[in-house]
Amino acid sequence: MNVLKIDSTDDSPSIYLDAENLVFKIHGVSIPENANATFLPVIEWIDNYCNDIDTLKCEFFFQYLSSSTHTVLFHLLQKLEDLYKKGKNYSILWCYEKPDEDMLKTGINFSGILDIPFEFEPKD
Repeated sequence: MNVLKIDSTDDSPSIYLDAENLVFKIHGVSIPENANATFLPVIEWIDNYCNDIDTLKCEFFFQYLSSSTHTVLFHLLQKLEDLYKKGKNYSILWCYEKPDEDMLKTGINFSGILDIPFEFEPKD
């Protein structure tokens, strides 16, 4: 199955990944009790499909992230960075609500650590 679609809940984001149509979107609040379990399907999708995808813009739009999500998200971003370093045309679109400077700073911090192109986009 090259499509992974998980609806958002009160404590976890919506996840929509589609290898055929080159869609990678994770949006919402991420304060799950077990961030590893929440993002494991995403990690598995990356492992299963991204070696065959040459170009991918990965969109993240969080309203809030727990500290455990930060850790798992960093691991996920490292996997995308590894593929970028192997010659894939991958980039990160980090969206944030316009007044949310903290979420913008979170994206900037990730971009300063990782060697993969980041774009930042405010949303109203």
